[in-house]
Amino acid sequence: MSTTHDQPSPSATTDGVTEAPALPPVPLTAEEHHGYEALRQGVTWFAWPWRWTRIQGPKAADALNGLVTNDVTLLAVNASQYAAALTPKGKMVADMTIVRADEDTFLVGVDAGAVEGWLGLARKYINPRLARTTDESALWNTWAIYGRNIATALQSLGIGENGAARIGDADIRVVPGPTLAGMSGVWLIVPTDHAEHVRERIVAICGPESGAAVAELARIEGGRPSMFMDMDENTIPQEANLDTLDAISFTKGCYTGQETVARVHFRGHVNRHLRAVSSPVPLTRGTSLVDDAGKVVGEVRSSAISPRLGPIAIALVRREIGPGTTIHARALPPKDTGASADAVLIPATVNTLPFPD
Repeated sequence: MSTTHDQPSPSATTDGVTEAPALPPVPLTAEEHHGYEALRQGVTWFAWPWRWTRIQGPKAADALNGLVTNDVTLLAVNASQYAAALTPKGKMVADMTIVRADEDTFLVGVDAGAVEGWLGLARKYINPRLARTTDESALWNTWAIYGRNIATALQSLGIGENGAARIGDADIRVVPGPTLAGMSGVWLIVPTDHAEHVRERIVAICGPESGAAVAELARIEGGRPSMFMDMDENTIPQEANLDTLDAISFTKGCYTGQETVARVHFRGHVNRHLRAVSSPVPLTRGTSLVDDAGKVVGEVRSSAISPRLGPIAIALVRREIGPGTTIHARALPPKDTGASADAVLIPATVNTLPFPD
């Protein structure tokens, strides 16, 4: 998700990969601002970019447990947990939500862009005689309901905050969501063939969908890392704060990538972490962060303009940069403006995530 509304056409990089150039974030539109206020003061909803995989079989729990960072075997039916899947070297493949649908069935939700990598890993390491791995991306919609009045909204929808539920003729799953923008909420996992009916019910109770820009701003304020934005295939889970987000068990048995994660936890530390950054002007993704001596100490990963906090960002920052430290964002002027090529240094204050309520 991105808070930049109008992206230019992608451009080809030197290695032939096409990428959209990074743009600074823009303020919410009037309609989006209304959605953000509903999130903070009432209730609202938006799509969440999760795609679901089914792991099913008599040994599904053990098979999945050997592949993810959290302890799947502890999950009760209808319960869920946050976790990650890693390469053998302990680098990120996907962060995920795992739901135990029944004793032998798990639903694993990952970011839309991580589906291919996750399925490749699961099909490589999970023996199909123990558990089947099925891509169910097309079968489910994931919608998030958030806000101060979430309990009243769920009661009006006739559902609880966790487990299996029913809206009209649709059997859905309700999963507790992460705190976003200081608000609690849930994810509804809705069958695609019942999506329109469920959508109508949600709109009747919660109002119109707030959209991707509000969802992305809420994610950034809540300090929730996003795959391919704040973390990638070069990231160790602790760099993305997944240990403090309860995505890692340090007492379970072996899993793919465990050696790196355990070594960091028991014998050392990572050299960089995701941190909250506040600045007087919006920062573009990829902007370098430097200390007073001009040494690069971080990089902006996600950026937004909050109606209540101003320009904010999630950045990967060196561990020695403590909370409350002011550093500098080294912003270069656009090439087509004719301005001096000298970088502009913008003060940026670093703190721990999430941003304050």
